[in-house]
Amino acid sequence: MNILILSESVWELGPVYDLHLLAEKLAFFGHKVIAVDPGIDSHRVRKTTTQIKKISRTSSGKFIKLYSPLYSKVSILSFYKKYKIFKNLERFSYTKRLIDEILHKESIDIVLDYSVARIAPQALNVCKKNNIPFVHRNVDMQHKLWSTKINQFFVRHLEAFVYRSSNRLLALTPSYAEYLVSLGAKKNLIDLLYFPLDTNIFKPSNKTTHNKNLLFMGTLYPFGGVRELILASVSFFKKYPEFRLSILGDGPIRREIEEMVNELNLQKKVKVLGFKDFKLMPYYINDSYICINAFPINSFTEKIFSAKIIQYISCGKPTVSTNLIGISSLLPEFESGVIYATSFRQIFNKVEAIHLDKKLYSSLSKNGREYALKNHSLTIIARKLENILKRQLWLAK
Repeated sequence: MNILILSESVWELGPVYDLHLLAEKLAFFGHKVIAVDPGIDSHRVRKTTTQIKKISRTSSGKFIKLYSPLYSKVSILSFYKKYKIFKNLERFSYTKRLIDEILHKESIDIVLDYSVARIAPQALNVCKKNNIPFVHRNVDMQHKLWSTKINQFFVRHLEAFVYRSSNRLLALTPSYAEYLVSLGAKKNLIDLLYFPLDTNIFKPSNKTTHNKNLLFMGTLYPFGGVRELILASVSFFKKYPEFRLSILGDGPIRREIEEMVNELNLQKKVKVLGFKDFKLMPYYINDSYICINAFPINSFTEKIFSAKIIQYISCGKPTVSTNLIGISSLLPEFESGVIYATSFRQIFNKVEAIHLDKKLYSSLSKNGREYALKNHSLTIIARKLENILKRQLWLAK
């Protein structure tokens, strides 16, 4: 198959995720995989253009072909682009033409979409015109990732449009499948496709770690629970001074987090490490003692799924997570290597319980690794995706 993948974010930036893993695995299977991302503004070009490159984000060794627009900031139209509406119109028009060109130039058979706001609406129009099947991969509640209420409002309506218009939808979790239906998707068009992970890379280390390092990984969003986690850690560190907390990630509130650490005089206990190369993730996980996933439990967050948990358990690390429906509906407590907490204070109570019970620590470690191997193997999930795309292509004929 010749597969075009649409990305909502710039392909080369941010953490390696579902789309990078599956794109390169499909290429490994012998398919021709092309990707398009939203592009960036640039002073290097006098008029909008597209850079085309071979790129690999994972450890697979397989490269895919990426089309990434460069929008000129020095063109004669740059004055008008100061106004967001003109900037958005230019991007909409350019990506629509670009996708139409790629469909023909690369002889695309099917489109696998990870976008909602930036590329999907115009891509749907072009695909319909060219009778190309459009499969949407849902990995998040996209509108919640936008910072302002007005943007969240418009993106939620775009989500509904994309979900209703797609030929097939692939939900990351049962909760996300329900979310798709709530925005107008037809239930019979939804398949579950779990988060994929290369379990040959994310695996327990042969080296035994003797430190007592707690690890939180992820983007530092305002709606996340990192601030509350740090506040709840103060009393725990007083009781267990040998413990440390590493925060591996970056995001909008990183500076606020660093200031909080200083104000609480936790510089020796809490380290904010920023984003690290994907290839280093197994090292940081294996160098930790217990891993943490922290979110406040409310209507905004309850259906969120944190894929980093799969990375934790695949490395055999006992994991404590706040009890979000989006997570607990997929990962059964204990059996998956995860223990759930209903508050930030209870997160540290659970950490203490695991620390004091070596048998519990060992069983969580073993269960988590086995669960990841059985349910989240990259090869198994990529083969399932391949079969879904082949079936959708057959149905379109």
